[in-house]
Amino acid sequence: MERWVVADARTYDLHVEACAFLAGLRSKGRSPNTERVYAGRLALYLNYCTQRRIEWSRPSFMALSGLQQWLITTPLPARSRRSPTTAAPRYRSQGMANAVSLSFNLGPGLCRLARSRASGRVSRMIGRLYTVVIDCPDPDELAGFYEKLLSLSRKADTGDFVVLQNEAGAPVVAFQRVDDFRAPQWTDSARPQQMHMDVMVADLDTAEAQVLALGATLLDGSDKPIGYRVYEDPVGHPFCLITPEGA
Repeated sequence: MERWVVADARTYDLHVEACAFLAGLRSKGRSPNTERVYAGRLALYLNYCTQRRIEWSRPSFMALSGLQQWLITTPLPARSRRSPTTAAPRYRSQGMANAVSLSFNLGPGLCRLARSRASGRVSRMIGRLYTVVIDCPDPDELAGFYEKLLSLSRKADTGDFVVLQNEAGAPVVAFQRVDDFRAPQWTDSARPQQMHMDVMVADLDTAEAQVLALGATLLDGSDKPIGYRVYEDPVGHPFCLITPEGA
């Protein structure tokens, strides 16, 4: 009889839920792999979540942004106990890392982000686009329109601020209540479009210094230790730097 261990003894309570999660994905036709291969990928995913203290059943995009890097930089176990200890370590290929991510519907966006990080193309990146925020008089009503238009669901709803997410749980667009809202008029510069970008960063103080050096101006939020701060770009468009705590 084969026995598969998907987590260590301290997290064995995940076993039942993990099996249900696996069965649910396979029933939807998302995995053409054999049960043995798929169980191995599930084990990798759960081990990563355990090490990073991530809620595996509801991971955020931010929490999983390092998954593929972890997969391709963590050495593979020795082929056998007889393998020489001096042998060069083996690593997973990028293709295998992509396969693990896609098995759990983490999406190609995460794969592209990891490939960019591995190649060093985003080494100077200050943050990443988290969502686009649209001003409106009634967030609930406008969010309902875009839920149906884009086949999205609600990730967060405070009454004055609604965030819509895609099937992978990543935020796509948000709506914020604005008093005395004046609807934009197409081609009328006196009544321009009202929206801004939220940029996710790891540390507000560090990111602030970088965007100010690029020519941004702080508008509000320097007294907030966590959450978000508001800036304008060199020609006056507002944008926010936010942290996971403020999302």
